[in-house]
Amino acid sequence: MNIKKRAFTMVELMIVIGIIGMMVVMLSWQILASRGQKKAEIRTVDLYNARRAMQSVVEEIRNTTGVQAVGEKNIEYRSGDDSEIYNILFDNGELKKVYADNFEEKVIATLDNFSVKLEGDNQNVIHVELSAGEVNLKTGIYIRKN
Repeated sequence: MNIKKRAFTMVELMIVIGIIGMMVVMLSWQILASRGQKKAEIRTVDLYNARRAMQSVVEEIRNTTGVQAVGEKNIEYRSGDDSEIYNILFDNGELKKVYADNFEEKVIATLDNFSVKLEGDNQNVIHVELSAGEVNLKTGIYIRKN
């Protein structure tokens, strides 16, 4: 009994390995490209949240009849629109506007960090710093204090 065993030749093996290698390269290229696109989308959302939060804080403070108090994570002020007292505060990753009368909350933005401090000769400048992801924004707002 003479049984002939047939095996792959070295050339056939090299061709199969080459095809598998090209498929791995194409797949990894697609994975890296989608990962980069996802990071860009996250940065865009972070930039939008940070910009919207800073714009809201600046508009609220500029439209006051006076700032009542400034804490490390909040600003209490009297609105120029309706003379009501409001708070802008940072709590559990959310920047909120809170109405002092009924404690109704309105979420302004989702952030990683928010801090405020008073500076200036007469404590009349509020420095606001906030961050969302890799986006960090800082500004100073001149205020009228009661």
